[in-house]
Amino acid sequence: MRKEVMDTVDRELGAIARPGQAHFVTLLPKTRSGKLLRHSIQVLAEWREPGDVSGSRPGAIHRSHDDGAPGRTTL
Repeated sequence: MRKEVMDTVDRELGAIARPGQAHFVTLLPKTRSGKLLRHSIQVLAEWREPGDVSGSRPGAIHRSHDDGAPGRTTL
């Protein structure tokens, strides 16, 4: 899937727009009303500990097991 995403970006936007990394997740962190928690997404993308995510839905912060980071698991 990662190669397919990179190829699509190359084809549609050009190689200059290709991201350095692609993270695949099962769910995105959202508030109870369904809004995305952009700060939590950034924290996860930077491999920092999530800290207080009390405003998110229970079980809403996950990392894929196939994320390429050594020693990390689903939170």
